[in-house]
Amino acid sequence: MMKKGFTLVELIAVIAILGIVLTITVPNVMGILNKSQKNISEEQKLAVENAARAWGLKNLFVEGSNVSSSKVSIKTLKDNHFLENKDFNSLRKANHGNAGVCITYQNNQFVYEFSDDINNCD
Repeated sequence: MMKKGFTLVELIAVIAILGIVLTITVPNVMGILNKSQKNISEEQKLAVENAARAWGLKNLFVEGSNVSSSKVSIKTLKDNHFLENKDFNSLRKANHGNAGVCITYQNNQFVYEFSDDINNCD
């Protein structure tokens, strides 16, 4: 009578092949995920900078003012409805009390730059 099934050698061979495949694919998948997360983060930083531009149009262009630099926090942008929660989901690691946008006036225009700590703005 013949028994049906796999031998120990066959099972070990399959496990070894699966191990090799996983060894090759896992680092590639992790690299793709990290790159995707970085792209999302950059897009969200851009969304915060754009919200700061809208805030700046409302608050920095006061007639007769001489603004050379300013800063605006993510919390301020959110509180004033220039920014929604979905715009900074991956930036939650940043301390929202200190994270925001540094605004400087250079060459007759305002320059907006995201910063994890706006207390370090020049």
